[in-house]
Amino acid sequence: MQLWHYVEEGQAQGPVTAEVLAELLKAGRLFPETLVWTDGMDGWVEMRLLAERIFDGNPPQELSAETSLPQTDGCPQIRPWVRYWARSLDYLLWGFVLGLVMLLIYEPFLHINPFLFSFIATLVFVFVESAMLCSWGTTPGKALLKISVHRGDGALPGFNEALTRSLRVWVRGVGMSIPLLTLITQANAYARLTRDGVTSWDSAGNMVVRHQRIGPLRIAAVVFIFAVFMLLIVAGVDAGSGQGL
Repeated sequence: MQLWHYVEEGQAQGPVTAEVLAELLKAGRLFPETLVWTDGMDGWVEMRLLAERIFDGNPPQELSAETSLPQTDGCPQIRPWVRYWARSLDYLLWGFVLGLVMLLIYEPFLHINPFLFSFIATLVFVFVESAMLCSWGTTPGKALLKISVHRGDGALPGFNEALTRSLRVWVRGVGMSIPLLTLITQANAYARLTRDGVTSWDSAGNMVVRHQRIGPLRIAAVVFIFAVFMLLIVAGVDAGSGQGL
């Protein structure tokens, strides 16, 4: 008899039989996108993709139902580095926008400690990101790298759901932008995603992160954006040094 492991609330559970998986699906504890694994598999796979194998050609109704989640075109779904660069791009763009706003409203704010600015900027972005996720299921950085976030049933998250997720990411994922804590939380998040196939914040909120294939033009655009921001940062540092002479 084939036994299966599954991910629930960020933790690998099991092994259980297909009958138990069917009961959990019916109870609403698991979703078609729940990651499963059994002996002999190279990695975790969404349950819906193995429906025929798990349930011997007779998947339960909850598993066979169509959802509104975007198609992945066979793209791998565990991509921590793609998610990292998408969030980094979001932070760069948001920091630039926030900096412009502060320059127009209250220019001295730009001279505060850069670590404090990063803390405030990423905290405010929690609310901005939540508004974008509940409206579009993505953010500028995620959209460019073809990432979307939906609920397990395929619908867009509500604002409160998106806000809870974004707060968890801010604390558990980027360590509130506190330098040493950030390294620890990011390393932990990377290990958990590669091990369990899902982050703690997505599992706790029953969220599904979908990846689609990224074309060379998008990759070139990301490299270009980062290069421009690096040049702006270097130019700003040089200008500041010149004024101090």
